[in-house]
Amino acid sequence: MKGGMRVSIVEEVERWRKSLSPIISRYLRGFINVITFSDSGPVRHFRIPKRVLLLFVIFLFVATLGSSFSVVRLFRAHYEALRIASLEQENRTLSSLLESQAGQLEKLKAEINRLKEFEKNLRAISGINFQGEPVLGTGYGGEKSAPLQERLRKQK
Repeated sequence: MKGGMRVSIVEEVERWRKSLSPIISRYLRGFINVITFSDSGPVRHFRIPKRVLLLFVIFLFVATLGSSFSVVRLFRAHYEALRIASLEQENRTLSSLLESQAGQLEKLKAEINRLKEFEKNLRAISGINFQGEPVLGTGYGGEKSAPLQERLRKQK
């Protein structure tokens, strides 16, 4: 069925071409007379064939269309260049921010190591050995409370 439709479309296009071809060729026969007047010279008379004029109009249309596309591409390229410049600036800003935060992170790591060393020295001075596991009631560990503290809370 598709093949039958395609043949009928081709036949329809051919019928239109045959019916419009004489009309178009009749309008394109002949010449257009152009008369130019000037103040300081003779009157000039030009005869321009209609087919040449049609070709000139088609050329002018294609040139205008091409120029329009070129201008649009130019603006698009300019926009992309501005966007890339903006993204590069943002990238530089974020890179410098990342570097500064990496520096702060190194400082914090050094501070944590210093505090751990201080805690180790403090435990050594106070006589509490570091065992690696939290020892309840010594202030070392997470949020677990000692059984004594839990009993005191319940009594309140």
